[in-house]
Amino acid sequence: VMSHTKLQPIALEGAISTETAQMDFKVGLVTTAGGSNSVQKRFDYIDGRPVKDPKHNLNVYSGYFEDRTVRSMAGLAALIFKITPKNALTLGNCGFENKQKLVTSKKLKEETGDYEIEGEERKKVIARTKECIKFPEVGAFFLLLDVDREPGKPAMTAKELRSLLASIVPEFSTVGSVLTKSSSSHIYHRESSKCLVGEGNFHVFIPVRGEAERFKEDLKIKFWAAGLGFYKLASPNAQTGVSAILERFPIDMCVFS
Repeated sequence: VMSHTKLQPIALEGAISTETAQMDFKVGLVTTAGGSNSVQKRFDYIDGRPVKDPKHNLNVYSGYFEDRTVRSMAGLAALIFKITPKNALTLGNCGFENKQKLVTSKKLKEETGDYEIEGEERKKVIARTKECIKFPEVGAFFLLLDVDREPGKPAMTAKELRSLLASIVPEFSTVGSVLTKSSSSHIYHRESSKCLVGEGNFHVFIPVRGEAERFKEDLKIKFWAAGLGFYKLASPNAQTGVSAILERFPIDMCVFS
């Protein structure tokens, strides 16, 4: 289904369609340059449970970015299996054939004067921003559905997620998908091999075409109309003690950007 004003999932017959099996999708691959870069979460073992190490945030300060083309959802799954601890996958791309140097937006301003510029100057260096890395304007791409369990609530399964989404967007009942587990799931003790965290959060990649931003806003409205939106308080600000009010849904909408 093609729409220039609204993103639509690509419906499949059964597990995969002939069209999607032969379709090319654009993605991006980040390779860090070492040093203070980090694309992995780290957990400490404290009081018998894994605790996320706040000193190791997910940050990419320098490295390289390259557009990749994968054939079908099977191609995406194969690429995910090949990703190393130095890599990060993006669902947007920079639109250039050659590997690009990747820096922070601040560094890019120093090198080019403006990180929003288009054309030849940007071919030498880009930043990990929405101005440099975008969803393709033409053709199919993948969208990430990030499912995080709310504290005190049971974890949602992939089957339950599909049923929930199909209740507000019927195309989700037939869309194909690639399922991966979040880094906060299936955590084992390095020395004893004891399972500390089992089944938990997960990621679902779906093939789509259209406008991702428009789709995100439409989906928010559908969630609220179905009684599935809610608000929660963020952790209090260290300086003011005031908590921000956060809009929340069954899936993380921030990853659509």
